[in-house]
Amino acid sequence: TMKGRRIMCRRHAREELKLWCETCQELICRDCTIVDHPRPEHRYMFADTAGENHKRELLQRLSKVKDAAAKAGGALSVIARAQERCQEQDMRGMDEMR
Repeated sequence: TMKGRRIMCRRHAREELKLWCETCQELICRDCTIVDHPRPEHRYMFADTAGENHKRELLQRLSKVKDAAAKAGGALSVIARAQERCQEQDMRGMDEMR
């Protein structure tokens, strides 16, 4: 069960969806492993394990995105300061020309 909920298979009505087919990226039941998702063509694991694996992977990706965003924010600050300096120099140059 996933957090106490039982989700039943549409193809095999009496079977609970407890497995995750890595090959097809879908929840499957025990009967599906025999009929529609046989090994070795299909790789599957318990759905709870797959969920934890996917959660861990998403958290790692999120961490990388946050790092990239922080670096981009730093770069934008440098660019903004450089732009301000250029504008100040332009203003000084215009004042000198007057």
